[in-house]
Amino acid sequence: MKIINKLILLDFSKKHPKLESSLEAWIRKVRNENWLNQEDVLKTFPHAKPQLFHRICFAIVPGSCYLAIAINYSAQAIALKWIGTFYQYPDAQSSLFMCA
Repeated sequence: MKIINKLILLDFSKKHPKLESSLEAWIRKVRNENWLNQEDVLKTFPHAKPQLFHRICFAIVPGSCYLAIAINYSAQAIALKWIGTFYQYPDAQSSLFMCA
């Protein structure tokens, strides 16, 4: 899968160095996938939470870092929709995402 706005993830990890290795591991894992549907995503990440409009939330570090993406399966592309810490999470809930 191609991560369209990966620089946002890398910038976030620089601001939160304790999360850097977890985010880098998630990026490596996602890049090696060829998902065709949500079921494929859930095979790779069983605890991911599917949302409306081909969006999925991940607990990169449960209780600490959450990530929401949109997936275009036919283009094999992922767009980051939201990333934040647990303390920023209530703001994301109001914008469609239920990650926790």
